[in-house]
Amino acid sequence: MHDVLRWMAWVMRGSLKAVGFCVGMGLLLFLFIYVSFFSFFGLVSLVIDFHALLFIWLILGFGLVWSLGEVLFCFRRANLLIFIFGAVVWHAALLLPSPIYMYVIEADRCMDFGSAWDFERNAYVGAFRD
Repeated sequence: MHDVLRWMAWVMRGSLKAVGFCVGMGLLLFLFIYVSFFSFFGLVSLVIDFHALLFIWLILGFGLVWSLGEVLFCFRRANLLIFIFGAVVWHAALLLPSPIYMYVIEADRCMDFGSAWDFERNAYVGAFRD
């Protein structure tokens, strides 16, 4: 019974570390994105908006895979391998729908600007930009 309680405490500590890492890095990235969006007249935000979302999801995926590795596999050497494998899978899963996601972002941005996005010319056309 004592060994089971020690194992549960070890799993909880590992999970809390992973969640803390995940939340801490997410907050740092959110702060960086917030500063980027609302400084330099939003010039930096044009470059960072999509990639910042990818990085936030990637870090959340790291935390998730790390937590699952701590819970499911109770030996520490495997956690690093699970972490790396999970990060690669998570990144691939994020990159697959990225063209669809870019269409959604551009459509939303076009609605904000009151213009249309011409994918052949790779530029805004319409009411405010021509």
